[in-house]
Amino acid sequence: MIYLFTHENYQFTTKGLRRFRDVKPNVKVRSYKWLLGRQSLRAGVVVFTDFDRLIFDEHLKISQLAKLFAVNGVRVLNDPARVQMRYELLHNLYKTGWNPYQVWRATSFPQLPDDIFPVFLKSEGAHSAPLGGLLASQAELDDQIERIKTGGVPLHHILVTQFIDAPIREGVWQRNTHFCIGNKIFAGTPVIEDSPFVKYGSIGLATDEDHAQVIATTHDDSYDEDMKRVFAMANINYGRADYVVVNGKPVIFEINTNPTLPYLSKSKNLGFVELQNENRLRVLEAFCDLDSPNIKTKWNKKTLARISFP
Repeated sequence: MIYLFTHENYQFTTKGLRRFRDVKPNVKVRSYKWLLGRQSLRAGVVVFTDFDRLIFDEHLKISQLAKLFAVNGVRVLNDPARVQMRYELLHNLYKTGWNPYQVWRATSFPQLPDDIFPVFLKSEGAHSAPLGGLLASQAELDDQIERIKTGGVPLHHILVTQFIDAPIREGVWQRNTHFCIGNKIFAGTPVIEDSPFVKYGSIGLATDEDHAQVIATTHDDSYDEDMKRVFAMANINYGRADYVVVNGKPVIFEINTNPTLPYLSKSKNLGFVELQNENRLRVLEAFCDLDSPNIKTKWNKKTLARISFP
């Protein structure tokens, strides 16, 4: 049995697992609230997600539970004490020369050289649009930081990110994805948008040529080894990496530990529909391969919040 734990308000991302007619993966999706209300669990694999939506006390408790599960022989995906969150990951990717862009915490009120701009502000935890669009100068950055702070936005949640522009053609951008589920790493379905801050895609924007390129790219495993190294650097073995390709190399935007799993496409392009279905089956296969016999783990929930060191 596989247990996948998420924030209680973000379990909709796993709906794709419940839409297989013939084979149902042996996965139960539960909230952290549900887990922290228990004192035992029978599982073969536990998957932790949504760390950016946890307060410190919750994060501490599930980190201690993850350690208990692992010691007891249960396989743990995404050790909560080791996973790199957005700032740490992007900072390390730049420091190691993987990403060509930098990131700063807004609380440091960074003073940046002119050649760094444009930049944008974005929440470290929320998977939402930037706050206020592109900022072309230090004065605009300072004004925007002051504006959102005055508007009631806590700065310790906000990152300043250098902008990377990589359109596939004039006015069109594509976000590529790779999934990691246990030991399986494979390309997901790209998203095409009329904005550089690609999120959900624009219906009808993709041409037949775009679809053909997307299908060819997704079937190509050229970036699998690159993405394997990125996931390993992030200490993440369940999630989806979002990236663009610049000069033949993937440039990472984020790794989402609670990604929306593939569902049936409504596209009119039959090749794209077939591709999306292939991706759904790869996800199903990865979860089926992951499944393991149950082991019972017990704990005293009253002691979980105590910090102790060996």
